[in-house]
Amino acid sequence: MTLGPAAAPPPGFLALCETNPRECVDTDASARDLVEIRAWAARTRWAGVFRTAGIAVPASAPAAIDPAPVSVQAAAARSVVKVKATPRSVRAAKDRLRKAVDRPSPKLKPAVAAPTPQPAPPQTRTVPAPQLRRGPAPSLRDLETVNRRLNRAIRRGSDQDLFGQADIWVAPTGSRPRGDCEDYVLAKRRTLIDAGVDPSRLSIALVQTRRGEGHAVLLVATEAGEFVLDNLSPWVLRWDQAPYEWRERQAPGRPLSWVAAG
Repeated sequence: MTLGPAAAPPPGFLALCETNPRECVDTDASARDLVEIRAWAARTRWAGVFRTAGIAVPASAPAAIDPAPVSVQAAAARSVVKVKATPRSVRAAKDRLRKAVDRPSPKLKPAVAAPTPQPAPPQTRTVPAPQLRRGPAPSLRDLETVNRRLNRAIRRGSDQDLFGQADIWVAPTGSRPRGDCEDYVLAKRRTLIDAGVDPSRLSIALVQTRRGEGHAVLLVATEAGEFVLDNLSPWVLRWDQAPYEWRERQAPGRPLSWVAAG
């Protein structure tokens, strides 16, 4: 699969990293790594919100202005000279106020939003390099077993029906699990990791179906290539045999980095 330039992580993935960062990386991530992942996900998600709204976000927010020291405030209060108001001075003040209000304001040019830099993902120590393979590659039969078992166990349900809002990524649990395509992916990813598969072999990918609908699948890297685990099919196919248009995916071995795919 050809990997393109860096892409913005999906908002649902970022929200998942904020609430449950272990689902974004390896189960062996340290407490410090998890804190850094949460902070990165929050920064990246809000940067995307501002970018969508056309608001330029400075690289660093200005520091808060501290109030003046008590001594300065006291000196300013002592320097105020009280003037007794007269009818003439009151009329003059009202005239000045009226003129200030009636004066036309200068025309301001609309501000042009500068591009918002994409926060770099934290370099967690538990995420291996792409060439590292700690665990054995699963067999095609194992992948088919996991794919079919979870496809049968999880009932399809939209995020709007389940949570009242769109694009919620969460691994289905309970006696009657339900979820959409991203939730199937997270459940299969967790099952394979618990079975001993190296997390660096697993990548979430976003595709477009022949109907033009957005969809998510799980890619599993093996010596024979990358295979697709899909809740829309019981068959496990190579990525170039799946009937999809590839859009974005996690970079191999770097789950916090997303790239264009094709």
